[in-house]
Amino acid sequence: MSAYRPRLMEARSAAGRMDALCEFIEYWLRPARPALGELASVPDDLRVPMPLRRLYEFAGRYDRSNGGFLGFYPNQDWLNGPDGLTHDESGKVVFLEESQQVWQCRTLPSGEDPPVWSYSQKPDRFGVYSEAEELVSVSLSRLLITYVLQELVFGSLHRMTDDALSTKFFGMRNSVTPVWIDGPYAYGSDQSYSFHLWGHVLVADMGHRDYWLATNDEEGLRFLEENRGPVNSLRLGFGGSWKLEISASGGAHLEYRRMGQALRSVQVPDGTFAFPELVERFSAIATKDRQADRSASVSFGRAGHISQVEYLADVAMVEAMFRRALEVSRTVVDDLDRRLTSELS
Repeated sequence: MSAYRPRLMEARSAAGRMDALCEFIEYWLRPARPALGELASVPDDLRVPMPLRRLYEFAGRYDRSNGGFLGFYPNQDWLNGPDGLTHDESGKVVFLEESQQVWQCRTLPSGEDPPVWSYSQKPDRFGVYSEAEELVSVSLSRLLITYVLQELVFGSLHRMTDDALSTKFFGMRNSVTPVWIDGPYAYGSDQSYSFHLWGHVLVADMGHRDYWLATNDEEGLRFLEENRGPVNSLRLGFGGSWKLEISASGGAHLEYRRMGQALRSVQVPDGTFAFPELVERFSAIATKDRQADRSASVSFGRAGHISQVEYLADVAMVEAMFRRALEVSRTVVDDLDRRLTSELS
C-alpha cells in the first residue's frame, strides 16, 4: 500500500464525505477485490437521498459473488440494496438492519444529507414491548461512513482481536493516522466508533474492551503475527464431538459433546502435555483450507484473541492427544479410587 492519507475527517460537505469514503473503499479493497468497471446504474426514479445513491453507484463496481449487493458486505449488519428498500408508514426509507433484526435505521427518501433514526423494540416499565424511535445521527453520510468502515474491518482477509496488539496500539494511538473519529451509528450517543490506520492495519474502536485489527495484505499480516500475544491454549476438535483444550501448564480439559451439550468431561493434570512443542508442531501443519478428509481442527488461544479454527490433515496425531488425555485421567481416577479404598478399609 502507498502512503495514502484518508480525507474523511477533512471533508466539510456530504458530497465531500462520500467522495472521501469512495476513495477509502477503493484504497482498502484494491489488493483483494479489484474494481470491475464503471459505476453501477441506479434507477432515476428510485427515491433515495444523495449519500445512499452515491454509495449504491460506487459499490456496484465491486464483486458481488458473496450474494450481497455490495462486494464488501454483509459481514456484520445489512445494508439493503436498491431492490430491497422499503418504506414505513411515514415514508421513511428502511436502509440498514442489524444482522439479527435487533434494530433498523431509517432516513428520509430525499435530500443532500438527511438525519437517521434507529428503531428497535424496547420494554416499558411494565415489560410491554413496543417500537422505540431514536435520532442517532443528524447526517446520513456520517452514519454511512461508520457503517462501511465497520464492514471493511469485518470483511478483511485477516482480522483479529488481541490483548498484546491492543496494548501496543493504545500506547501509539496519538501517532497513528486517524480515519474516522467518534462516528455515529445505530446506538446513538451511547456508542460511537473510531477507526485508525496503523501502517497496513485498519484498527476499529467500537466501544468494546478490545480493538479489532484488520488487514488485506501480507505486510499487515506479518505485523499482526509478529506483535500479537503468545499462544496460551490449544483447542483441538475431532470428529465433531470431541473437544480438548490444552493449557500452557500442560494440563487439559476434555469433553465429549452431542447436540451442543457436554455429555462427559474430564480434567487432565498439569504436565501431561509438552505445550511449547505442541504449539510448534501444530503451527507447522495447520491450514485454513478445509478439506473433506479433515475431521480434525485446532485453534490457537491468545489473551483477548478471538481464535479462528484451522484444520489438520494429521488426524492420527490429534487422536493420539485425545487418547493420552483419556489414559492419564483414567490413571488419576484409578489412583484416587485406590486411595479411597485404602483409607476406608
